[in-house]
Amino acid sequence: MDWIEVIGPPGAGKSTVIDELSTEQDIIETYGMAPYKYAISKENNAIYNMFHKLPDAIKKTIMDRYLQYRLGAKYFDIFLLNYPEFASAAINSIKRIERGKRSTFGRWRRAAQRHIMCMESQNDQQIVCFDEGIFQQIFTIQWYLRGEWDSTEYIRSAPTPSLIIIVDAPWEVCLDRQRDRGNITVNKSWVTNVEREQQIINNAVDSFYKKLLSFDFPVVKVDNISNITHTMDEVNKEINKYHSDND
Repeated sequence: MDWIEVIGPPGAGKSTVIDELSTEQDIIETYGMAPYKYAISKENNAIYNMFHKLPDAIKKTIMDRYLQYRLGAKYFDIFLLNYPEFASAAINSIKRIERGKRSTFGRWRRAAQRHIMCMESQNDQQIVCFDEGIFQQIFTIQWYLRGEWDSTEYIRSAPTPSLIIIVDAPWEVCLDRQRDRGNITVNKSWVTNVEREQQIINNAVDSFYKKLLSFDFPVVKVDNISNITHTMDEVNKEINKYHSDND
């Protein structure tokens, strides 16, 4: 299995599932600064070894002010060259957004950069498991365009994961979890009803799941409602089933 993308509405527990999965599988981290560290190690091992020995404050300064932009630009170029049709479909869709266009493009660009960085860093035994990957960006675009967008071209031209795991939960549960962590994704300055906006995203997830099934994509859906142990049992069952079906 090359790579998994874990997607779902905000508050469903995607990051929790990936964290739990990393204790059971050899997972490449795809969030934070981890992809950039992989990229540095491929650039020049001597440079990486020197960088790794620097004090954390200096490493952070170098990464924030220089390396992530230099490496990000390089790997974004590689992504564009590898997937020109998909890049065109994504950018044309994002151009239609009125509010949040710049931030949406930024999230999609970072997903594209991390995709190449992590895929080029894995070995045969590792699984790249994306959170906030290129398929997750569909929900952001769909939300900003208020459903007036056909994601078919985006889906069909995108690089296809070995398996897509949709982590889901009722919209009320998702919203409560976001309130508990003090960050509600849909709470924008122009939003007047966060409950309604959360429902819109959750409904988009359901529609997206059905669409992927109709395209015969390798996708499964798990409900993360009760406890994480039960959810992980379902996730691992689906991964094992995938392995069994493709051996």
